[in-house]
Amino acid sequence: MATVTRFDLNGGGSGLNVARAYRENAAAIDLAPVAAVSASGNFSGQSLRISGLSPDTRIGFDGYASISGGDVRIQGTTIGTITGGGNGADIVIGFNTNATAGRIQTLLQELTFASTSDAPAASQTLTLNLAGTARTAAITVTPVNDGPQLDLNGGASGTSATLAWRGGDPPARIAPAASIFDADSANFNGGSLRVAFTQNGTSTDRLQILADGVVTLTNGGATVAVNGTAIGTVSGGANGAALVIGFNSNGATPAAVQAVLDHVGYSGSAATATATKQVTFTMNDGDGTANGGQATGSATASIALTAGGNVAPVLTGDLTAPISGTSYVFTTADLSFTDPDDTASGVTFTVSGAINGGILVNGMATASFTGQQLAAGAVSFRFGDPGVTAASFSVSVEDGNEDGSTPVPRTFQFTASPPPSGTLSFADATQGVAADLAAASWHTALRIMPTGDSITNGDAPEGSDEHGYRGFLWQNLAGNGVLADFVGPYSNGLVPDADHAGYPGDQADDVLEKLPNLLATYPADAILLMAGTNDVLQETNAQNSVGPEIRAMLDMVAQRSPSTTVYVSTILPLSGDTTEVNAVNAAIRAVVTDAIGRGQNVHQVEMPSVTTADLFDGIHPTDGGYSEMAGYWTSALLANPPASGPATAIGAGVAALTGSAYNDVLTGNGSANSLIGGGGNDWLSGGGGDDTLLGGAGRDTLIGGQGADSLGGGAEADAFVFAPGFGGDTIADFRPGEDQLDLRALGLSVGTFNTWLAGHAAMSGADTMITIDAGNTITLTGVAISSLRAADFDFV
Repeated sequence: MATVTRFDLNGGGSGLNVARAYRENAAAIDLAPVAAVSASGNFSGQSLRISGLSPDTRIGFDGYASISGGDVRIQGTTIGTITGGGNGADIVIGFNTNATAGRIQTLLQELTFASTSDAPAASQTLTLNLAGTARTAAITVTPVNDGPQLDLNGGASGTSATLAWRGGDPPARIAPAASIFDADSANFNGGSLRVAFTQNGTSTDRLQILADGVVTLTNGGATVAVNGTAIGTVSGGANGAALVIGFNSNGATPAAVQAVLDHVGYSGSAATATATKQVTFTMNDGDGTANGGQATGSATASIALTAGGNVAPVLTGDLTAPISGTSYVFTTADLSFTDPDDTASGVTFTVSGAINGGILVNGMATASFTGQQLAAGAVSFRFGDPGVTAASFSVSVEDGNEDGSTPVPRTFQFTASPPPSGTLSFADATQGVAADLAAASWHTALRIMPTGDSITNGDAPEGSDEHGYRGFLWQNLAGNGVLADFVGPYSNGLVPDADHAGYPGDQADDVLEKLPNLLATYPADAILLMAGTNDVLQETNAQNSVGPEIRAMLDMVAQRSPSTTVYVSTILPLSGDTTEVNAVNAAIRAVVTDAIGRGQNVHQVEMPSVTTADLFDGIHPTDGGYSEMAGYWTSALLANPPASGPATAIGAGVAALTGSAYNDVLTGNGSANSLIGGGGNDWLSGGGGDDTLLGGAGRDTLIGGQGADSLGGGAEADAFVFAPGFGGDTIADFRPGEDQLDLRALGLSVGTFNTWLAGHAAMSGADTMITIDAGNTITLTGVAISSLRAADFDFV
């Protein structure tokens, strides 16, 4: 029998008990990692009892401690047997003669705690009774929101549902047996249900709530109630748009929301196309994503259609275009179709009788193409003779001749200016390029890995986009002619290249643990490292650990990837932690100075203008704060650029650039240039001269520069940027509600938007002409003033 002289769960800390922090659904934590035990004799015949367990508590052992059968072992030596622990029962370890004080101390230090519950108690106190001496372990649990789970088919297998609907039928419920479950949400107040077409949706489709005696609509259909209790607002659903129900009451319980979910219905036109549609139901429980939580859950349903009768497509578009250069990429303003029962993938355009050129799809000659290829910016016309001033072809459209009609061809006519003296194409490139005609050189993308915690991830207020500093940084670099290829395991935020290695909640040691795999999997020219914020938030004297851990990271990069440049930033200020933040930053500066002195490829980055006033929650920056961060990263990268591939010269005769299928940065010079982005999210800047800029597929940024420029964004949402003295530019395919005119650099005093628009915009035939001032105009081809909204402009 042993006599206990010391039983301290907190080691050298204050008191004899221990307090630990655990995050819901996280990996097991050590329960008493610095426990200390002293005793005379061994503990044979005595025991350790752990009580206060809940049914979801999991006590385990790691390191030197293990269990084999019912035996408890320390470094292979059996010191006793274990019983209990199931369903919250006490755990009892009965010791034998091998149970010395040293081995029991090791046992205590290797005890781990975890919880399997999705709704654990906020705190839990365990009692550890060693041979009659009791100590407590108080565990504080940080909750993590669990997203809702949707099952659209009730008790059937899987979670999807299928609605069979025939053109002309009345509206029908899509998932009448749907169910919803959320482990930790009593109601969905502040959340939403979004139902949207994700495959084959058309403007003739409608999503709506089909009201009855249980689910009712009031206020003209804008308010939804269940059993007489209003629980939310209703918007959208018509013309193929998403149906959105925003819940604004504690009455939006899972049962009430499930009733609304069951009542979502579909209808289409009498001659709806027969392609099966996919509808995605996305539920947000309104509880946020703090601490790595999940607020959303989704499930999909299929709508299998039988058409009520085919309607032939009708050819639309102005069928004419002014062009310059060696080729022209068509937009849906030039050529398109209407068909109430077919989508772009179901119609085919047929071309014949081409004069002075031919049709290409993705660079390959063809006599036909689909509406989908046209909308994607993949269809172009290449001129057979560089000196031609006119070209044409006949075109017709058909949907498979399902109605036996004969398509009627029409002529597409355009007048072409002489093409540039030379074109450099990167169509076959295997990665994005940055090509600059003014600098007469091009190079491949700079691979950058943003690395750190939730600030690198871009955590933002609920409902805001999580682009963080990465979105601003990509734009800053592109504006300086540098193409960034961000790399990393995660991708989020509206960023042309959204990849990163930001791990919310990670401390510096967590990042260090992940670094070997990151270096092996995501080779980079540059690493942007910011780590240590969570160390300050989660421990005291964080500088004692952050400094050595960042030093270990820099040493690892130097050994495994010596050509990679590491830019190490100090951490941002934190509300209420000024002293410790300063201490951590002093440690970071010392480590970086030492690494530079040892010849490592490292640079220090400071962010002095970011203050606590720039933090929306005391930790994470506002959009303005992230923009400031991007400015410091940009300056560091431009002042000390990382090693990358050598630049390749561009011949003096080249005046036109065609990009790759990836993100590109294409820059013109003072002449008339043709810049065609192709695929990816491209940045095109014409410079001086009368330029032609075509974005193609992707979310592109087009800057005409000075001169009379012709701009075309192509598919997806594009931004058209204007600076003082831009001249008279024409946008051939501006789409209100999707594209945006960026006028921030003009410093306009707008006041009320409608008043400003009325004073600056006028119709010119079917086009809208916006006059900024004398000599500076923007013409939107085929766009009516009445279709423009404030969201189509960016003034500040």
